[in-house]
Amino acid sequence: MNTQPTQSTYPTMRQPAQRALSICPRCKHPTPATPTTHQHGLCKSCSSARHAGINAGRNREHKRLYNSRRWKRLARDFLDTHRWCIICHKPATETDHKEPHRGNDELFWNEVNLQPLCHICHSRKTMQEQRLCQ
Repeated sequence: MNTQPTQSTYPTMRQPAQRALSICPRCKHPTPATPTTHQHGLCKSCSSARHAGINAGRNREHKRLYNSRRWKRLARDFLDTHRWCIICHKPATETDHKEPHRGNDELFWNEVNLQPLCHICHSRKTMQEQRLCQ
């Protein structure tokens, strides 16, 4: 009779996989290199700070303008008459300022400065503008 224990009697202990570390280019602290590493290889806190810096330009005045009834009515009426995205020719869903207004009321309300865009094209255009401003 065999008295040695079988493999099923003792569970195997697996060591957790070692994660590779990368160095955050901003703060120089080690950060886990995973498929979900933050943009530009930044650690979580530096990535959050960078994101906050990008959005710092959109101050309360911008929010007040975009949340006003006057803007909502103007944007809706503009899309009623301009139904197609000027870039990809899909149905337009957003009213965009051709030239960023940067809080300038005259440029914000000028209908000549408006253009119809679909969501994808508007997001792409906005990201390009934000990269240029950095």
